[in-house]
Amino acid sequence: MHVLRSGYENIKRNWCLFTIAALLQYIYLMWRTEKELNLAKAFGINSCIADIFVLENGVSFLGIFSIPLILVLIYRCEKYSLNYNQAMRYKSHFEIWKIQTGRLVIYLLWFSVSLLLFAVLAGRLYHLPLINWSETNSRCFIETGNISQVSFAVVLLLSIFFMMLKFIILGLAVLLIKWLKLREIFGYIITAVLAASEYILENKLGFYSLFSMDYNKAVYIELLFMTLLVGISISGILYGAGILYAKRKEFINEESCH
Repeated sequence: MHVLRSGYENIKRNWCLFTIAALLQYIYLMWRTEKELNLAKAFGINSCIADIFVLENGVSFLGIFSIPLILVLIYRCEKYSLNYNQAMRYKSHFEIWKIQTGRLVIYLLWFSVSLLLFAVLAGRLYHLPLINWSETNSRCFIETGNISQVSFAVVLLLSIFFMMLKFIILGLAVLLIKWLKLREIFGYIITAVLAASEYILENKLGFYSLFSMDYNKAVYIELLFMTLLVGISISGILYGAGILYAKRKEFINEESCH
């Protein structure tokens, strides 16, 4: 009974932490949105809510603020998940890995949906249309030289997917770091390198520009599908590496018992 109560308290605390983090994101988003809208207005560019989705997916939002915050939360939520008392509740290390990754996906989905809902709210506060990428004075046309007939619903779904893709890739990498018993600093070093490389590469072929719903992917569909395939493959490799390591631990434990 005590174990169940403790588990419930952990889940409740984790949900509270992710909700507080999402609210912090909204405050940061409002500041960034106002800054971007003023800049666009100065150049005669009309903005829309879909533009805020693109802003949220970029390194200046996710890489600098959101993902470092999420890493802190993941480390906090999974702090004791691999200690002896917690591990004894499960049948195997493989089961622990599955539960950890499942919990990670649920938390990150909640976080991603919250961010995009906040983007819609911010856009409505500034009286922005849902999408205007079919117009020649839109950000999409300025960035690509082409208009796009993509619907707002498609942009919304792809924005959620790409945001989740980035979160899951880095989240799985952080869990693997924890399983390998490496210091937490390695997770932060990885995110810092990814963010820095984005600026060095001038937002071309960097982690955040590659796995984001942006204007080019709305215009060039083949680029969209190629990116999705690469991102899903990386996620699968990281998840598979976790499974192999968990099963290896089972094998080592069995050998030590004989």
